[in-house]
Amino acid sequence: MAMGSESETGVLGPDPAGRLRGAARRLTGMSTGRWLLLGVVLAVLSLGLPWSHAYGSAGVRIPGWYVGGICTTNYADGTVDCPLGYVSPGLTVATSHQAAGLRSVARFYVAAAVVLALVGWRRQARGAVLLAILSLVLSVFVVSRSLTSGAATVLLAAACLGIVARRLRVPG
Repeated sequence: MAMGSESETGVLGPDPAGRLRGAARRLTGMSTGRWLLLGVVLAVLSLGLPWSHAYGSAGVRIPGWYVGGICTTNYADGTVDCPLGYVSPGLTVATSHQAAGLRSVARFYVAAAVVLALVGWRRQARGAVLLAILSLVLSVFVVSRSLTSGAATVLLAAACLGIVARRLRVPG
């Protein structure tokens, strides 16, 4: 039997590699301008995503309180009962927050990369687009110690800009 053909029972179905080749053909058929637009959109989108985790911060302090006891009069024996009341010492809730790209140094690298990519595409300067890719990769190394969603999105943007740089006609 040939690969990708149906068996006697009709279970095997079409060749999945043929579908993958078709998807790859559609992606490579995208224009350079669309790759640039995708790279710029991904770079800007990464600024709204988390870039780093801040652990070990002091947390939120909830102050303590005191509720005094309510005195009641015992009319049977003529005494007054005053319980101590309730004391809460308060507590600290540990927090961890995620720093978005707009609140980190990455915003400068991403902004520079977007400007360099647009200028490089407009002037057909491969060097400017390569500097944009370098700026995006540096933003990941400078800001993020782990691969967060912001850093992964910026690396995808750098890959898109790499396709743009490869397709530019004029080196420089």
